[in-house]
Amino acid sequence: MELLSCPGYDEFANHPLLGAVHSQLWQKVVPTSPTPSVHQRAFALLLSHEGTDYDRVEWNYGTDDDKSALTWGPYGATVGWGNEVRGILRMVHDDDAGLLRDIFSADFVIVENLIHSEPEDGYQLLKAIYENNETRQSWKKKLQDLGQTAEGRTFYELYAFQTDEWLVPNFRKLYRLIPDAALNATEIDYAFFLDIGAHTSVGSDRIADAQSALDSEEEALERPLASFERRRIIGQFFAQQVNQRWRHDRMGRNVVFYVDGFGETLSSEELDAWRNRTGRRASSYGLSDERIYYPPFLQE
Repeated sequence: MELLSCPGYDEFANHPLLGAVHSQLWQKVVPTSPTPSVHQRAFALLLSHEGTDYDRVEWNYGTDDDKSALTWGPYGATVGWGNEVRGILRMVHDDDAGLLRDIFSADFVIVENLIHSEPEDGYQLLKAIYENNETRQSWKKKLQDLGQTAEGRTFYELYAFQTDEWLVPNFRKLYRLIPDAALNATEIDYAFFLDIGAHTSVGSDRIADAQSALDSEEEALERPLASFERRRIIGQFFAQQVNQRWRHDRMGRNVVFYVDGFGETLSSEELDAWRNRTGRRASSYGLSDERIYYPPFLQE
C-alpha cells in the first residue's frame, strides 16, 4: 500500500521532498519519537558502510590489521594502536565494576589487567587469550555482550566524543580544512568527517598535505570551493593514503558525500567505485549542505 493512499497523508502529495522521509513525514508517522539528530543520521550512514554495530567484535591477529589485535563496534575500537577498548572498559569499570564482573565472570581479572596496564601492553596481553580457541571465543562473546548493554553503548560513545583520547582530535584536525568551520561547515561535512575520522589515520602531516591540495584546486579555479568540491579533494587525498588493497573501497565511500553535488560529471573511476561500494548518497540519510552544522563537542 502506498503511504499517500492512507487517510491523513494526502497532504504530503505535493511536498518538495516527495519520496523522502522528511521531518514532517517523520513526525506524522512516529509523533512520539524525536526527529533523528545529525549525528544519528551520520551514524546510520557510517553503519551502512561498516555493518559493525556495538555488538560486533573481530579478532585481527594474523591479518593485514594485526597491530590492532581486535576491533570492536562502529568506530573500530582497538586493543592495539590506540587501545580504545581499554579506555572504554575503564570508563565502564569506574561507573559499575559489577557489570563487568557479571559479564566477564572468570575473565574479569583479564579486564582489570588490561585496564591497569600501559596502553601499549594491550596487544600482547590479549594475544594469549587469542591463541587458545576456547578463551578466544569466550572473550569475543563477552565483549559483544557488553556492547548489547545500554551502559556499554553509552560509554563507547562517551569515550569517542567526550574525551581527547580517540575521535575528537581527528575531528579537530579535519575541521581545520574548512575555512571558518563553525560558521560554514554543514551536516554532510560532519558525516564525511565521521566516516574518515573513524576509519583512516588522520595525522597533522596528512592534514597539511590535504590543505595544500585544496589550495591548489582553489588557485586553479580562481574561486573558493563549494562544500561538495572541498569534500571531493579531501576524499581523493585520503583515498591515496590507504593501502592499495583498500583504495577503491575508500574512494567509493568518499563519493557518497559529494555525488549529489557533481552527479554524472564525476570520473568513471569514482562512479564505478561508488556503485560497487554502496551507490548511496548522503542526502538519502537526511543530510544536507543547506544546513550549517558544527559538532557540539568541538564548541568551546
